[in-house]
Amino acid sequence: MSDTNMTDYPAKAGTWLLRLLILCVPVANVVASLLWGFGGRDAVTRGFGRAAFAFILLASAVLASGGLLAANYLLSAVLAAG
Repeated sequence: MSDTNMTDYPAKAGTWLLRLLILCVPVANVVASLLWGFGGRDAVTRGFGRAAFAFILLASAVLASGGLLAANYLLSAVLAAG
């Protein structure tokens, strides 16, 4: 019998679907991606966690800048009308 760990086997599709489902929950996605990225059992999980966290940061920055632009536009429209 060979001396292999459970981490030598690829994750099943159900595992990946569960991870993607967890990433849909607003606060749990940040916590889970940090746990997977820096405490993952294998390199694939760590890479996925780090990529997910980078995507969360990028999406947050894009949404925040879009919100600021929209607020600026609405404020200038209200001030110009009033």
